[in-house]
Amino acid sequence: MTDNVLYFPYIRVPNKPWFTRTLLYWDSVGSIVPAEYIRHPERLGSHMQSLLTEGLVKQILPGRYIYEVPNFVDAFIDAAEEHKRKFAITPDAFAKLPTFRVHIEKLGNIGDILCKMGLARKSDHPWFEIEARLAGQFMAYLAGVLSRLPELNSRPITDDQNQLNIYESYDTDRSIILENLLPAPAKGITVDSLSHFKSKNQASLVSFRNEIESFILQVASITDRPLRDEMVNRFLAKEKAEIDAILDAMGSQGWTKISFGRFLSHAVAGVTLVDAVATGGLFATIAAAFGVGSSGYTTYQESKSPEILKNSYMAYAALASKL
Repeated sequence: MTDNVLYFPYIRVPNKPWFTRTLLYWDSVGSIVPAEYIRHPERLGSHMQSLLTEGLVKQILPGRYIYEVPNFVDAFIDAAEEHKRKFAITPDAFAKLPTFRVHIEKLGNIGDILCKMGLARKSDHPWFEIEARLAGQFMAYLAGVLSRLPELNSRPITDDQNQLNIYESYDTDRSIILENLLPAPAKGITVDSLSHFKSKNQASLVSFRNEIESFILQVASITDRPLRDEMVNRFLAKEKAEIDAILDAMGSQGWTKISFGRFLSHAVAGVTLVDAVATGGLFATIAAAFGVGSSGYTTYQESKSPEILKNSYMAYAALASKL
């Protein structure tokens, strides 16, 4: 079990409610960033630079890690050969197919080999243009391989539906739960206030996440989908009622302008790697490769905190709704 996540497939993390919720929920959020962006941080954009400055996002340099994976190149090339056969990609066909740019530091020697196979071409250095479906497979593969390294110990996450189709996991339940319990405003919250809130409420966050993850593990073994959905819905109803009670108690303490209400969210959330032997496909390929400021928003005093806020693991969700 890990409390860290690694975002893919893009270098820049999205400025969306889904990712705000990701920042609020997980201890550490990484993004796969080539080293040249360290020298040219302006290429990351102002939002991601702010997240890096506040320590909410960490840059994971692929060049530091891919050479630690003994079969990093061979395992993916085997998958690429199967991909080429499956889609009958000839040189003429490749010329007409959409491509996706991938940085050389993420690829190692894979880029040159894919060019020889007719599945990629060199672009402006240091980029390769790879057949789009295969590029999607590679980015998921890279995130999966890096996440399994003990030093990173993460789970891959993405908001790209095409990428999610590669994975199968029980994280759909986590998505539904967090979308219903943990607010994620699209705008109006500064990065430094988000960082301050998360740091201030770290203990509540851990309690909240432990309970959510325990419930997810509990329902993961249920193969009857309708029964599983019913359990999730009952869990949500119970916890929403508790959040409402917390918010009422907060209001009785004079904390005004508190509302949970409806909030924007993305349809999908994080994914996790599962048993490579059991699932095959990408997971077998990944297995083969191995042969975490201040603001003025706080308006209450700790001494006035209602008891329900101190004793409930749903306190974090209630406090997040106030933020």
